[in-house]
Amino acid sequence: MRPYKRGFTIVELVIIMAVIAILAAVLIPTLSGMITKANYSKMISDCTNALIQYKTENPLSNVQSGNDRYSSAYFIVKNKDRLYYFMSGSEKNITEISEVDLPDFSACAYADLYIGNPIELAEDERISQIVNYYRIDDLSYKCSVYFLASPFDENGIKSIFIVTDFAKEYYFLNEDYYTLTKLSDVVLNEERAPHIDPETGYIEDQNGIRYSSKLDGTSEIAGYVGTSGELVIPRYSPDGKLVTSIGLSAIEANKNVVSVVLPEGLTTVGGRAFYNCSNLETVSFPSTLENLESASFYGCNRLSGVTLPQSLKLISKMTFCGCPAVSDLVLPVNATLKSGCLAGVKGLTFAGDNAYETDKYKIDGNCLIDKTTGILISGNTESVIPTDGSVTTIGENSFSYIRNKYQLNIPQSVTKISENAFYGSGVTELTGGEALRALGDSAFCDSGLTAFTLSSSIESMGISVFSGCSNLKLTIENGIIIDNSISGGLKEIVIRDDNPDYKKSGSAIIKRSNNTIITSEKQYAFPSEPGEYIVGQSAFAVCATPENYVLPESIKYLGNNSFSRITSKTIKVTENVESIGAAAFSFCYELISIEIACPIKIIDSLTFRNDRKLTEIKLPKTIELISSNCFMECVSLSRIYFEGTRNQWKAIQFEPGWNSDLPSYTVYCSDGELSMIKS
Repeated sequence: MRPYKRGFTIVELVIIMAVIAILAAVLIPTLSGMITKANYSKMISDCTNALIQYKTENPLSNVQSGNDRYSSAYFIVKNKDRLYYFMSGSEKNITEISEVDLPDFSACAYADLYIGNPIELAEDERISQIVNYYRIDDLSYKCSVYFLASPFDENGIKSIFIVTDFAKEYYFLNEDYYTLTKLSDVVLNEERAPHIDPETGYIEDQNGIRYSSKLDGTSEIAGYVGTSGELVIPRYSPDGKLVTSIGLSAIEANKNVVSVVLPEGLTTVGGRAFYNCSNLETVSFPSTLENLESASFYGCNRLSGVTLPQSLKLISKMTFCGCPAVSDLVLPVNATLKSGCLAGVKGLTFAGDNAYETDKYKIDGNCLIDKTTGILISGNTESVIPTDGSVTTIGENSFSYIRNKYQLNIPQSVTKISENAFYGSGVTELTGGEALRALGDSAFCDSGLTAFTLSSSIESMGISVFSGCSNLKLTIENGIIIDNSISGGLKEIVIRDDNPDYKKSGSAIIKRSNNTIITSEKQYAFPSEPGEYIVGQSAFAVCATPENYVLPESIKYLGNNSFSRITSKTIKVTENVESIGAAAFSFCYELISIEIACPIKIIDSLTFRNDRKLTEIKLPKTIELISSNCFMECVSLSRIYFEGTRNQWKAIQFEPGWNSDLPSYTVYCSDGELSMIKS
């Protein structure tokens, strides 16, 4: 009797199918990656061997690019599915170019593109319109070559080369649909390879790290466009150069980076290199590090657990300013420490035999002090300034961006508070300070200070000393001389009626000798007394001006930043104003429309900086010069009304970058319109 052969049950079949699905899910991505790598390797191999084959088949060819921009570049062509490349502009023909002359390229890529929109073409027309797109990146000479070539025709290679411009638009196939795009934006490889970024000229590796060459033959990190939160800087760049520095602002304001590992051989972290990397938590420093330059880790509010190498020679100003989680740093004995470098950092000690003192510096009362100059370099919320006379100056940025509220006593030995000393600080109250003689620029700008008295003992004062101090009650004593504006937006200003030098009218303090407004209370009220006024630098900054504000006709001059950060939505500058200073209406976040009715000739730099809601502006026909960056970050400005003709508008001198941040906009002139459409 034949034995009974039972088949698979439904349950067994389901289990087998599930196992197959799991294996497929695991293996297919791996296999796909292997195929991608194999295809890429084959492409590189084809390019590397192409010239030898081409020399054999085309011994007399000598092709020029016809474009000076690429006169010494290498080009690729495709014939019957074979790739060939050669040097354009060479006086030699192909047979005379030896293999040692071939470019040391790092990446080569190609794709099919269409000159016309394929959707609008019949199938046979679509095929006839196809062109081939190629790129070679020569890392040795930092150049990228982009060009198009159609297939070979019966007339030979000379007739088929088209060298294209980066900005020209073509169609390309991407995920089964056609997209209009700039040629340089076409994504050619599934797997990234080191290449030259066409806009910056930097070498970019597969992780999105950008490199630039230095004159000493080493490499510098110039930027990072990758998405990984774990940034590991290689020791060598793709072109084989030792990485010795992180460049200026290289990783600035990157929100992705959580951890950074810096390589051995690195000596310098440049200024603002990791500025405001708000999610950065850890940094691993190499033993070769020598310099941390200005504000290199400023504003990294999650950064903690920092260990500094003893190789450090310089910690520059504001290096760890605004890093509240950094604490308990052990400082190198031989490093130079610049003012404000460790503002807010608690638990400082030195690595030497004496944990609290070196030949040049000492740590006393949670204050880092330069013994040779008497400058308090850095403090924190627990600082108690020594009363032994060792501190004569509160240094630049020494208490900057310490956000927590705190109080501080200024001993008799201190005669100067330097510029930006308490910028953005949470300090609420200062006691003492009877010996103060000087206040630097922006010394208390945007701080939480609640009371301060300007006494006659103060001999010099910078500009914008109290800018943005919205909780401050400022008392001005008789006898003090204020030459510069000390900024507006204060809570209250107290001045005696018999002050011979200054008077209060409306919310403003006015210098009697020349009718200059030097400061104002936040609750804005322009002086009611008749006369011609000069609005000093930052005098009405941060004031609560009317929603629809017409400047009084009594104003003759507007100083720099004079109405910065005011609250108006519309502004009219009346005919009597004779000049408008730089950044006069900058950072007016609510401003939608402004009319300049006065016959000025110059729009100064940064005049409307960061007025992001500004949509229209009216300008007089007297304008002769519009300065660079005057509309910096004015991303909504689309309508410019100009009193003159189109020819008068064209005759204006426009400095480079005046309109770089504007969207598409239209200039409405007295005899018609001029439109600027941005791609």
